[in-house]
Amino acid sequence: MAIWPFGSAAPVLLALWERMIDSLFNNFSKPAIAKAIAGFVFLTINRKKNMNNNKTIVTARFAPETRFTLPTATNAPFRTNLETEFERLKNRLLAETLDETEQPELNAPLRRAANDAAALAWVTRYPLLVFPALFEEKSRTAVRQAARQARIYANSREIIAA
Repeated sequence: MAIWPFGSAAPVLLALWERMIDSLFNNFSKPAIAKAIAGFVFLTINRKKNMNNNKTIVTARFAPETRFTLPTATNAPFRTNLETEFERLKNRLLAETLDETEQPELNAPLRRAANDAAALAWVTRYPLLVFPALFEEKSRTAVRQAARQARIYANSREIIAA
């Protein structure tokens, strides 16, 4: 940064700016095609503001304490009694189905079918009405799938033995 012999550089820059503006506006009689003069000088004066001097004391005023109770409302219906009835129905239908089947390897697929049907039925509006039909459908599918797996297993044993 240059040191100016007579103090601050602001007056010198201001004088140069004024001279440049005068020459731009008064020299239109002889325009120069290849010469362009443009410049910007930003003069900033650092006036430091001290924010700590602006102290405003604000007293806090509180309203009297208000107490109220909210009514308890449940969005879902209360289903504890329904749940025990639903579990009894599921266990009864599963036990009947397991008693009718003679193959012990169907135990796990039928239990899985009962749990799947119970999960699907429980999210409906009337799970006790929907569950028996879903369980029947799922158990038929599980028996068919187990038979298919047994058939594939037997065929693959024959292929491997050959």
